[in-house]
Amino acid sequence: MKRFLKFSLPLTLLFSLGVKAEPCWQQQSTPPADGNLCILIDDEAEPGQPTWYFGRAALDLSKTNQEAGKLKHFCAYEVRTDTGYNTKRSSNYFWLDATKSELQSRFQALPQYKNNPLSPDQSDKWVLNSGSLAGLFKFCSAEKPEVVDSSDIHLCAKPLQGNGIAFGKLTTKGMCKVFDAGVGKELVPLPAVQAMRKDLPDISWVGAGWAVRNGQPFATHTVYGTPDATEYCLLQAMIRGHRYCSVNKVGHYQTGNEVDVDDTGDEVNAVYRLDYPD
Repeated sequence: MKRFLKFSLPLTLLFSLGVKAEPCWQQQSTPPADGNLCILIDDEAEPGQPTWYFGRAALDLSKTNQEAGKLKHFCAYEVRTDTGYNTKRSSNYFWLDATKSELQSRFQALPQYKNNPLSPDQSDKWVLNSGSLAGLFKFCSAEKPEVVDSSDIHLCAKPLQGNGIAFGKLTTKGMCKVFDAGVGKELVPLPAVQAMRKDLPDISWVGAGWAVRNGQPFATHTVYGTPDATEYCLLQAMIRGHRYCSVNKVGHYQTGNEVDVDDTGDEVNAVYRLDYPD
């Protein structure tokens, strides 16, 4: 029996449940902040089978001359393949326009995931398939998309101390692999991220290792694929006020103020130091 949360209600009814609620899925024509949780429909991963996926909104760093008000951005998301996971990007997506408290209120009304006793992750969490996530909130202005399938990658959400929720994907071992997507006013708007990109501090290569954040080397890391991964890492370090960023050979990155020099990933984890002006 599958343990993830699977609503028995039709998806069309799920959409109607959020009609009076304020949080909603906003169209990409209204630019999100950097790191906003996003959803989209992909009909290429499974040809002829439109499917919901979830991911993280980001600025398109390959567009070097972005005009004000015409930012190029996308939703980065993962699809499962026969050989593992591939990262894809889509400029046609929805992002969650909500505050932390609104998000927390909605998730707390859901039943929590029942952890497998053998799983190494026994933390409190919610687990939803991508279709249920899409149906958990109304759509701000767009018409409700037609009912589509859910991907085989499931979202997990973990309550944070204080106020907030961390998002991730559920692994086959029942672990919630957190990535750096969120909602709320604390996220940096994309124009500000673009401005930061033009004012990067001096960068020094440190060597092999992995940046540590909040005492954990893999607290949050997001796959963007290898193109631009280092630049995303440096920008995220600036946004968070961290001194180090690290990137591995498949494009995972992590930022922090410490470096675990023993976590070298067979010397494929490159660490960079940001030298901020005094």
